[in-house]
Amino acid sequence: MGRTWDITLPYTDPATGGPLNWNGVDQYDHPLWSWEHNKVITDLDRTVGNIKLNYKLFKWIGLTYQAGVNTLVQRRQQIIDKYSRAYSGDGAIIEDDVWTQEIESNLLAQINHKFGSSFDINATFGHNVNQRTIDQQAYLGRGIISSGIYDLDNTQNVVPYGGTYSRRRIVGVFWRYYVWIS
Repeated sequence: MGRTWDITLPYTDPATGGPLNWNGVDQYDHPLWSWEHNKVITDLDRTVGNIKLNYKLFKWIGLTYQAGVNTLVQRRQQIIDKYSRAYSGDGAIIEDDVWTQEIESNLLAQINHKFGSSFDINATFGHNVNQRTIDQQAYLGRGIISSGIYDLDNTQNVVPYGGTYSRRRIVGVFWRYYVWIS
């Protein structure tokens, strides 16, 4: 806001609930009215979990399996209230939902054995799987019907506003071994 603005003056039209702008009604919304009426609301849920299992197949062979998941759900809602200059004064609601998930899986076999007095082996064999999935969908509702109810069902026209889906999976196999002969 400009330094010369009188912030004690009213900025909401009592008849319509729309913005009053003392510096020119057609230029932009009054900043204090926008602060009260035009919002971005974000809701975030995250779930993280993992499991690790160890099993001794023999005294000298062990198996380890470890898996984890990280899921993030983010719901964003942008509200451009009725009577704002944006969207011709009709108002709009944008809902943008993003779901991401990463799964990691590792299986290891460890061998550590001495064969007689002159032959030792120390080895690790395993595989790794990593998968990342992203699903985003957004919708635009134009023309808010009733002020104060900020839901896509309270708009005159709902259209897709973009979206994407991707999944990437990487699978790897690895090994490391040492053999000592003395």
